[in-house]
Amino acid sequence: MTPIDPEEDARLEWERSMARLGLKYVPTVVISRVRGVALTLEIFAPVSAPAGSSAIVFVRPYLLTLRGGGPLWEGTLEFRLNGAGNSELGRIDLSEPEVWVGDWVEFEFYTPEESGKYRLVVRYEGPYGTVREEFQLRIVDD
Repeated sequence: MTPIDPEEDARLEWERSMARLGLKYVPTVVISRVRGVALTLEIFAPVSAPAGSSAIVFVRPYLLTLRGGGPLWEGTLEFRLNGAGNSELGRIDLSEPEVWVGDWVEFEFYTPEESGKYRLVVRYEGPYGTVREEFQLRIVDD
């Protein structure tokens, strides 16, 4: 297996995503060590989005071990939007093949009707532990 350079891989994926969607995304990588393995969440989330529109978050859950690595096919991803009120956006069961687009999970949600600053929370829970990451999402009037 060829060693993966996570920074280069994230940069290339960011360029492909921006070209495909024409949106401004911020790449974030979260690594958590659990029981001798590294659980990595690579996340592309929008910085801002129009009020009352759809937005997309890309997440690549990845498991690294001494024997190599690969996509994390077990566990769940939970998406929440915290702001004026806390809102659960949805959950994805990673064991369902239809949620995967290559090594990525694509999650689409609708933004609030009210403009302002919100916190987008992405949480993984599964057999290798729990990882949670938050992003600021600015909702603007269109």
